[in-house]
Amino acid sequence: MKAKASLEGFEQWLYKNTTLKDSSIRQYLSQAKRVWSIALSLSGKKDIEPLNQFLIKEYREKNSNTLKPAVIWLLKYLRQARHIPYLVKIPNKPRKRLHHWLKKEELQRLINAIDNIQLKLIVSLLAETGARAREIISLKRDTIDLKEGAIMYPTKTRKTMIKKIKDGTIQPDKTQKLFENYVKNYLSPFSRYLFLPEGSSELKIRETYNRFQRMLNSISERILSKKISFHD
Repeated sequence: MKAKASLEGFEQWLYKNTTLKDSSIRQYLSQAKRVWSIALSLSGKKDIEPLNQFLIKEYREKNSNTLKPAVIWLLKYLRQARHIPYLVKIPNKPRKRLHHWLKKEELQRLINAIDNIQLKLIVSLLAETGARAREIISLKRDTIDLKEGAIMYPTKTRKTMIKKIKDGTIQPDKTQKLFENYVKNYLSPFSRYLFLPEGSSELKIRETYNRFQRMLNSISERILSKKISFHD
């Protein structure tokens, strides 16, 4: 177990080692407080039982789907990841992606109504690739293939994912042209990132994410009469 493990240390670890948004981190910290003493007591394989009983009880009584993910991240932070395979299986709610809660026609209307080229490209890439917002916003110049229309990014589980625009189903041809136009004519040749300022920190990523989210909300309310949230 980590020396001097603390909830504050867990929070800092989440910001440093994950791409979770602020709201998710707050949820996981709240959940971690409830299992902190149980997690600290883990040593052998049999010690996982009290934790599993707690997970089952919470799911039955509150249908909590954030507790187990919080426990998994907490065990990684405490260097107790060897216990993760022995955690009880909890049903997960299906994740909603951008095109799961917007019809194709709505997405096209939304994208076509966006004037800001950065936001327009971000939403287009989200729609065509199914990636998370932070994965798109954090893209670097050396992780894209402009000719192939491909992007490469690390997922929440630290796996490397490669997606091609042409495999999308919304308006891939328009997105490819937008992609090329942005990189060739709008992006500084000295920029390391596609959408972030140079020397970006986790704070800058969150600020950029929130700025684009506010812009998207404003446009979606005007065009679709409802707020749209990034998939993250």
